[in-house]
Amino acid sequence: LNNSKPKNKNLIKELLLLNLDDKQKKFKFNKDLIQQINPSSHHSPNRVKIDLNPSSGSRIMNSPSNNNNSSRTKKIKKNNEVNFQESHKLFLPKEKIPKTIKTININLISNEDIESNTFNIFQFDKDVGRENTLLSISTYIYNKFFFSLLINSDKFNNWCQKIAGGYSKTIPYHTSLHAADVAQTSFTYFIYGKINNMCKFNNISICSLFLSCLCHDFKHPGLNNNFMKEIKHELATRYNDISILENMHIAETFKIINENKDCDIFTDIDSYTYKQIRKEMISCVLSTDMFYHSKHIEFMNKIIEKQKTGNFNENINNTNEDNQNYLNLIIHSADISNPTKPFNIYINWGKLVYEELSSIGDKEKEYGIKCSFDREKLTLEKSQISFIDYIVQPFYSNFLTIFPKLQYLNDNVNMCHEPFTNIIP
Repeated sequence: LNNSKPKNKNLIKELLLLNLDDKQKKFKFNKDLIQQINPSSHHSPNRVKIDLNPSSGSRIMNSPSNNNNSSRTKKIKKNNEVNFQESHKLFLPKEKIPKTIKTININLISNEDIESNTFNIFQFDKDVGRENTLLSISTYIYNKFFFSLLINSDKFNNWCQKIAGGYSKTIPYHTSLHAADVAQTSFTYFIYGKINNMCKFNNISICSLFLSCLCHDFKHPGLNNNFMKEIKHELATRYNDISILENMHIAETFKIINENKDCDIFTDIDSYTYKQIRKEMISCVLSTDMFYHSKHIEFMNKIIEKQKTGNFNENINNTNEDNQNYLNLIIHSADISNPTKPFNIYINWGKLVYEELSSIGDKEKEYGIKCSFDREKLTLEKSQISFIDYIVQPFYSNFLTIFPKLQYLNDNVNMCHEPFTNIIP
């Protein structure tokens, strides 16, 4: 950047505007600007320092290169105190200008498809093939959020394929299709719900969220935590009966990253940013354990109470704790969102859930464990009515109070509920 002409500096700045208010413009940038940037400057040893904190606006500053990694992660002091707001800044190589991943199936995705809240992932899965579904959707989101500023595009591609390949092809529900659906559903929250007006995530946290969506059920065995605990499975012993599968999902994800250089998606970021993403991803994935469902309700009640009493200021950035709670809330919402989809999509998910839960019940009988889901006593209709009445509706009643622009979710829940109420007296 030092060697660039003044005009080119402004062009680079325009490309790297990362304030989320600008993202609502669908992240379109002028390709002509990219062509005007001098590619010969890529060899320069200098690095570009980019402020990814949306609350302060995006800035680009010069910073001398230093091969000593500790210098890149050194805390910035202001008035003899550590300024943790500065921790959102990254040192990036000059070649880390935003770029897109191009895959063989990227042209199969249009704005009308993946950005739609009526996106039919089952039809999309048939069109592109299961081996391409997660990669295609994650690639689209990667490009829309300019994740190339944080994650190497080739390694992200490799990582996604490794993650998709780690999901079972034999169990009904917890597959790579479900992971892709959770990512796409979370994506629509940003588009339709404008949720970042409330959450104020920086780009690092948004990246953490979507990586978590993709891996949150990685290597799922089609069983549940209670079954693992009852049979004294090795994973239950390893994780002390606490969020057994969720701990396994995230541990296996980072194992892939640490043991495969081609999948090390964090190779270009500093250690502070890596620690932040890892911490956020661990919390996000663990929060998908239904054991914490009531915790999400409690957090929403706290926010709603603040809004009612006038103690909530949307112009103030959230604490780190609230930031994580919002991340956890969004991924959990997307994880239980099947009844918030149009009925023709929801019923397909319902059938897959029913079959997987019934299979667990069959195994419980086989092991002499108290059966939690007996296919001989519990029909698809009854199971879905219970799920909607006791889990989904109470949750989304609060969720939509906080994010009112997502009202269509509740409309879909009511439409999905009605056909079953007509069947069951």
